Amino acid sequence: MKTKRSVLAELRVELAETIARQLPSEGDFPSAVPGLHLFRRHTPIVGACQVYEPGVAVVAQGAKAVDVGSELISFGEGIWLLTPLHVPAMFRITKASDERPYLACAIVLDMQAAREMIAEVEAAPGDGAVKGLAVTTGPMTVELFDAVLRMVRLNESPQDIPVLSRLLQREVLYRLLTSACAGVMRQIVTAGSQSQRVARAVDWLRLNFREPLRVEDLAQHAHMGVSTLHHHFREMTGNSPLQFQKQLRLFEARRLMLTEGMDTASAAFATGYESATQFNREYRRQFGQPPRKDVTVLQGGESLAFAG
Repeated sequence: MKTKRSVLAELRVELAETIARQLPSEGDFPSAVPGLHLFRRHTPIVGACQVYEPGVAVVAQGAKAVDVGSELISFGEGIWLLTPLHVPAMFRITKASDERPYLACAIVLDMQAAREMIAEVEAAPGDGAVKGLAVTTGPMTVELFDAVLRMVRLNESPQDIPVLSRLLQREVLYRLLTSACAGVMRQIVTAGSQSQRVARAVDWLRLNFREPLRVEDLAQHAHMGVSTLHHHFREMTGNSPLQFQKQLRLFEARRLMLTEGMDTASAAFATGYESATQFNREYRRQFGQPPRKDVTVLQGGESLAFAG
């Protein structure tokens, strides 16, 4: 008789084999299944950045580390990473080789669907108020592994995608809402909770990061006091609102220079900076070197700015 551990190991190997089969070469690929992204890397990566969407990431092979504010979150095979709200973060892929490439998938979560499903899912013990960073990790269950694997396999049956993709999205949501991360998700989507108000502030910042920020206005938008917003925002995202906005600006400026060929001054002004000097100073503090040198290194293939 198979043990739970052996079943989990088999599911992980099968997920890795399925991703490898669908991605014969290195890269990041949105799949034909809505909301599903697949990743393959053959070498470790450092200094990459990403604004995570609300979603769950699963590493089938290899390992990764994510810097959220001052917190370092490391996770590897058979572990999920939940980001229930948009969060900018630096990350590195720590285990990857030609023989055992880093293989992972990410599923964007429909938080409105989660909000509707909450009413149908009985709260588990410990699903009350959640304190601390909203980004969290946990062990895969057999049920969640199976749902994720079937979602990845759906890429190989395009005729089934229009009907089954939505059902599998809901199943993944359900499995998460009945897992160790249920409390975090419940707080994020529950109207009127402090976590849901912070999520509102995050959404507003994400859409308006180029504009000058008055924390008083942000607090009013989130229906919170300024000190309360500061406390809960930092607790959940690892950054103050101003630091969060700065990361959004710098990540977007890096993308504009790297993928659209913008010069330093243009990228600075396009992301809301009024001073190129301030932009250069803050960019160097974030990425470890001046903008021009950083982009030259990235274009030379020594690292990747945005990846898995």
